[in-house]
Amino acid sequence: MFNKKLYTHAQAGDIINVTLDKDQKHILSGTYTARVKTPTPKSVEVKIDGNRSSVNQFSFVDQKDGYDYSLNAISV
Repeated sequence: MFNKKLYTHAQAGDIINVTLDKDQKHILSGTYTARVKTPTPKSVEVKIDGNRSSVNQFSFVDQKDGYDYSLNAISV
């Protein structure tokens, strides 16, 4: 009926830990905590330091449960 795609691995709003092994465009390698912006079939898009990045290896900190959480910046 609808053309909406469902992705079971992550949802928009989930909080995840991301480890970048090498630098990506404007994002330095390191470990970040970020919120999922857009889930895709094989990865998720997150916003790190104001830049969007697509990552496929991450671990969940907190899955979306209907409550709003705030993120504090961490220094690397």
